[in-house]
Amino acid sequence: QRKVSVYGDLVDIVRPGDEIVVTGIYQTLPASTLNAKSGFPIFETQIVANNIQRKGDLKIQELTDQDVDTIRKLSRNKLIREKLIDSMAPSIWGHRHVKTAVAYAMFGAVRRATQGKHALRGDINVLLLGDPGTAKSQFLKYVEKTFDRTVFTTGKGASAVGLTAAVKRDQMSGEWTLEGGALVIADQGICLIDEFDKMSDKDRVSIHEAMEQQSISISKAGLVASLRA
Repeated sequence: QRKVSVYGDLVDIVRPGDEIVVTGIYQTLPASTLNAKSGFPIFETQIVANNIQRKGDLKIQELTDQDVDTIRKLSRNKLIREKLIDSMAPSIWGHRHVKTAVAYAMFGAVRRATQGKHALRGDINVLLLGDPGTAKSQFLKYVEKTFDRTVFTTGKGASAVGLTAAVKRDQMSGEWTLEGGALVIADQGICLIDEFDKMSDKDRVSIHEAMEQQSISISKAGLVASLRA
C-alpha cells in the first residue's frame, strides 16, 4: 500500500474499490506521530499525484476497431444467447441451467433509473445449491479466471467487515480511514463467495444492501460514507 495525496481537480474522482493508475512524485515526509514516540527520525513515503486514471477506463480504450466489429456482428446473431451459454465452462458437462445463470450474471444488463430516481440494477445475484461434488466451486473458479474483474473469497473465512468495509486508524497520521472489503473491491465486477452456507447469519445480513442497492453505507468513528459495491 502507498499513501497518495491528491489536490484540486483530482479530489473525489475515484472511490474506494476503484483500481487506478497513478502518475505522480514520490516523496518522503517526517512521520511526526512516530517521531514523538520513538525519539529518533522516522520517515513515511507518499505519492503526490498529478494524474489518476481508472483501470476500467483504460481497458475500454483498448478495444480495437476489429473488436468492435466482431462484437456488433455477434449482437446481430439470432443464436447469440445459445452461443454464450454454450461457451460457459466447456470442460463441465451438462448443468445447462447453471451455465445459463452464470452467463446472465457475467453478461449483465443496463442499469436504469425510474421517474422517482430509484435505480434498477442491471445485474443479478446467483446462488448455486447442490450436493458436494456437483461442480459448484468449479463454476466459481471459471468465472474468476475468465471475467475481467472478480474477487474470490470463502464464506468460512469471511466476516461482515471483510466483505463490506472497515474503518481503521492510520498508524502514521493517526486519522481514521476507510478500507473497502471484497464487495467494494469487486465493484463493476463479480464477487464470488464459496461455501456460502458456512457464513454466520450476522455476516449474511451485512451484504443485503450490497446485493439489492449495490452500495454499502458506513457510519463509524465519525466517518459517514456510501461506497459502491
